[in-house]
Amino acid sequence: MHRKPVLCAAALVMLLLVVDGVQGAPRLDLDLATIRPELVSQYGAKCLDGSVPAYYRRLGSEPNKWRIHFRGGAWCFDPESCYERSLTALGSSTVLGNDTADTPFGFMAQNESHFGNWTLVLVEYCDGSSWTSNREDPVAVNNTNIWFRGRRNLLATLQELEAWSGLLSRSTDIVFTGTSAGGMHTYLNGDTMASFVTSQARVVLLPDAGFFIFDGYPTLPELKNGYTLWNATDALYPECLSSVAEAYECLIPKNALPHVRSDVFALQSLYDTAQNSCDTNSPGCNASIVELRGYLQGNLTATATARTGIFATACRQHQESCQDFDWDVITVAGVKMETAFYNFYYNNDLTARFDVDWPNNPTCIMSGAFHGDC
Repeated sequence: MHRKPVLCAAALVMLLLVVDGVQGAPRLDLDLATIRPELVSQYGAKCLDGSVPAYYRRLGSEPNKWRIHFRGGAWCFDPESCYERSLTALGSSTVLGNDTADTPFGFMAQNESHFGNWTLVLVEYCDGSSWTSNREDPVAVNNTNIWFRGRRNLLATLQELEAWSGLLSRSTDIVFTGTSAGGMHTYLNGDTMASFVTSQARVVLLPDAGFFIFDGYPTLPELKNGYTLWNATDALYPECLSSVAEAYECLIPKNALPHVRSDVFALQSLYDTAQNSCDTNSPGCNASIVELRGYLQGNLTATATARTGIFATACRQHQESCQDFDWDVITVAGVKMETAFYNFYYNNDLTARFDVDWPNNPTCIMSGAFHGDC
């Protein structure tokens, strides 16, 4: 598998701000909110730098139907890189804008064909662990306390949304979605989120670009280091532990997915550039991306449950649900992405759609279109 060059912590953080979207970039029609003080105190919610976790929100005309999107931004696996991350919006809420510039697109768009009237929440990502960390005491780096409270932030956020507009008690429909590290979170924490919701609600998970294999970037040793640093035990599916050699392996989506009880619509590029960014003109690149495709397709097929739909594309990009030119255009086996998800949600269409080989899907290429970024 193609392996990316190692970057220093500061350079990596800056790269992630570009690849996964500038955290806190203003969004015109959403309001910024932070978790209320009593919930911060109750759950011990903290970003890496100790600031209060934040989210953007817009109440829809169908207020009891929710789209809750968890932002991406990779991870930090050691104290030093987590310190560097804490200086950015990937680890602090202090640098977020009060209101914003770019309207969310794709599945999050206000004019989305089927879900646009739903309440929208964008949860900012400031823990560096895909909302899995749960460490009581901080780690001191450069005379600064760094906190690992991702799971507590998640639980506090759910209660915050209940206090704001009845997420847990009055909802009828919820799509928990996320991209990149947020997509991995959706696999790992989806059932936890669903367990807090009233039984009358239809709950669906929509992970986008979250099926990481941890061979290249990031690596299994990095994930193992992160698991220990984060104290991520509480995020593991108990049923997974008997099927792996070491507990940290239950953080890998292919090991978690078989134990997810919620309905899952797995959206994934089989040629994900976050997992293999090689230049297709360079020797060996084409063979390595074919290998990546085989691994992703094979493991999605093998680990999907009877409640899993799959939409796996041949588009050479990372993240596909956040831009109109992706969500409304990309077509696999004659079905557009947004249509496939609509049929999954409303008609229980559990089809596993796998695309043609790269670069043979013309809907992946739109002249002048902006792809991927969330």
